[in-house]
Amino acid sequence: MYCEEVDTLFVRAEAECPEAVPFMYQRACSYGMTSQRWMKTEKQIEMWLRKNYRTMPTRIADYLIAYHKIDPRMKPFLINLARKVKARYRMRRHRGRIEVRIIDGKEQVVNLGYEAETGREEGAS
Repeated sequence: MYCEEVDTLFVRAEAECPEAVPFMYQRACSYGMTSQRWMKTEKQIEMWLRKNYRTMPTRIADYLIAYHKIDPRMKPFLINLARKVKARYRMRRHRGRIEVRIIDGKEQVVNLGYEAETGREEGAS
């Protein structure tokens, strides 16, 4: 129901004032796509997981609160975000897109990307 109302609103706005449509679309996207606001935070979490995979989501949330100066009342949301990113990272690792190699007693992450999906090298034909 909500999508239909937004669609009719855009159709009416395009008919009456076409120059306002890009601005309205931009505003609607900022409200509808909240994950875009947290992309930088998700990349930061993934970077921390690459350095130390065993970091707990609660500790990651504490780091984010201190590093990004986020309100401490957001901690439950940040814990859930860290869990989601860690699960996504774990699945990439499980599927073989990320390989963990132990070099000099430290875990180093190697992103295999395209090679792991297809099973062949990029330059080979």
